[in-house]
Amino acid sequence: MSIADDTDATVIEPDDHQDQQQDSRHRIELHLHNGRFIRIDPNFIFPKQCSLRDIFFRYHLYDRVNDVPALKVVDAASVRHIKRGKQTLSDMKFLMNVLEREAIRQGISMHVTTQQEASELFEKIKVAVYRHDMKSKHRETLKWANWVKKVRKGSAENLVSV
Repeated sequence: MSIADDTDATVIEPDDHQDQQQDSRHRIELHLHNGRFIRIDPNFIFPKQCSLRDIFFRYHLYDRVNDVPALKVVDAASVRHIKRGKQTLSDMKFLMNVLEREAIRQGISMHVTTQQEASELFEKIKVAVYRHDMKSKHRETLKWANWVKKVRKGSAENLVSV
């Protein structure tokens, strides 16, 4: 691995530069914030006004436009400076774990590298979350944070009925 210094960030890239596009997906940019290196830009704001599908893509794929890593590689220490950052990250990881358990149940790999692969995977496993609100006709447009509440409520009800 090589470490390249920018003015306010350290970029860690693989040594093998055969495929430039693949390298950019695996790049982790470390930002110096309050004397510590974090994995996300200190000015990052969690996307709260997006659908479950959108957050699934942001969780699994590198955002080249905004230069944001896949949110699955972000840890609690990297969002400590954001108001409710650790809770928001925890909620996001909870919801993604529900989807991951569905993929495991179906025997599907969660490894995605393109938006097309992520889209196909999401279509196969979204039922794990959508089953918690079968009445709504607008499930596709509900915000991901609302799904966290519905899934947690549904999980608690299942525990009580057992």
